[in-house]
Amino acid sequence: MFSGYFQPKEAQKQNLDVLALSGDDLTDINDFEPLEPSYITQSHISEIASQLHSTRLRITNLIANQAKYTAILTLQIASERQKKERIFEQKLSKSAVLARKFELQIALEARKSELQLQGSEQRAAVRAARNSALAERRRGAQKCREARERDFEISRRQESDIMSSKKERVSASRRSIWAGSGSARGEEIRRGRESEQLGLKRQLQSRKAELAELLGIEKLELEKSVDLKKKCVLQEAKLLGML
Repeated sequence: MFSGYFQPKEAQKQNLDVLALSGDDLTDINDFEPLEPSYITQSHISEIASQLHSTRLRITNLIANQAKYTAILTLQIASERQKKERIFEQKLSKSAVLARKFELQIALEARKSELQLQGSEQRAAVRAARNSALAERRRGAQKCREARERDFEISRRQESDIMSSKKERVSASRRSIWAGSGSARGEEIRRGRESEQLGLKRQLQSRKAELAELLGIEKLELEKSVDLKKKCVLQEAKLLGML
């Protein structure tokens, strides 16, 4: 049954154990010749079994090491892939955050520009209303001043006319007295003087009432202009507060 084993010719001649030779000493199949059954011993069988067992162990270790290396390499590849995926997701997240921040900044700038434009328009409207109110107040004050001056001129002329008339009457009465027209004429002159003084008092009271009315109108105009100015200032302050 061991006729299939071969041994080098030199080993047969020297009666050496074929299984003690290393693999490097084995060269060509033609250098081997079949061994006779009488040359196969129990030591040969044990040696062959030991070599088979060692070879099996080496093959098993190689397979186990290869599997272990493959598993480690697979884990490293998976870990590297997960790491790259996390880095890519972080970059995507940062890009999304930056994009959102940029959008919010653009919206904020647009809103600020809109508020500034609205504030400018409202301030311009408030300024125009204030200037209009001030111009109206100046026109009202000018009209009151002109009316006051006109009334004063009329009053001065009336007083001058009254004084001239009074002087004429006094002169006439003196002339009549000097002419000796009697006591009746003197009584008439006295009554005329009293009537004239009463008329002057009435004119003065009427003039005072007119002046008081003009002063009241001017005072109301000034109060209205002050109130309007306060409202304009408050509105402008609110607009500045909004900005």
